[in-house]
Amino acid sequence: MSHIRRGTLPPEILFDPQRYYFEEDDFIADAPNGQLNWTSALNGGGAAINSVTTGIDSTSQFIGAYELTVGGLLGSRATLIQDTNCMNFGYAQMNWKARVIIPTLSALLQRYDIYIGFIDNSGAGDMTDGAYFHYSDNASSGNWELVTANNGSRTNTNTGIAVDTNAVDLAIRVASDASAVTAFINGTSVATNTTNISTGASRQTSTGFKIEKALGLSARNFVIDYYSLMIAWSTQR
Repeated sequence: MSHIRRGTLPPEILFDPQRYYFEEDDFIADAPNGQLNWTSALNGGGAAINSVTTGIDSTSQFIGAYELTVGGLLGSRATLIQDTNCMNFGYAQMNWKARVIIPTLSALLQRYDIYIGFIDNSGAGDMTDGAYFHYSDNASSGNWELVTANNGSRTNTNTGIAVDTNAVDLAIRVASDASAVTAFINGTSVATNTTNISTGASRQTSTGFKIEKALGLSARNFVIDYYSLMIAWSTQR
């Protein structure tokens, strides 16, 4: 189920599926399926995906939210993903966007990793193919990273933007020819990768959110307010 909400979209996006695709989830429906029938993957004690009321007030303008939680065990993880092999880069411009809140930051004795964007791995560890934001306190001095991954080879770029506990709008734009991937934080371009961008039929990826515990015995989480994806084909399909 697709919902148009933010911004004004040209009428052709609504009526020409040969040139455009758009989907959006405000996470109003019960977790973990949402409006887009997400797939959830949980591992380890305490791992969970729940509907929450965090930030749902007049200030934040949230109207729905999901919380991804990991327990205190090493390797505990929670993933919300559409499919591990449902799209390729290189045939259309892809515009991905989401808003998240990270209530408690990763730290030396309570370390975790967050992966947000075009991801393909709901299991342990990093991505094989994709373009995504990564965060952990021991990566890029605790700043958001833009990562592009191609068959397990990765380019990690420090955006220079420190992760904090405030709501943040994250966006990723993949060029139609897959020549570049650009990251935006709160509407500002912060990094561009031109290497390790996956293309070809065998290098598929998906879209989703993942948190994985690396150290410590305390539960950690993050909250998703909304997600959207718009695909604009270079030529009519």
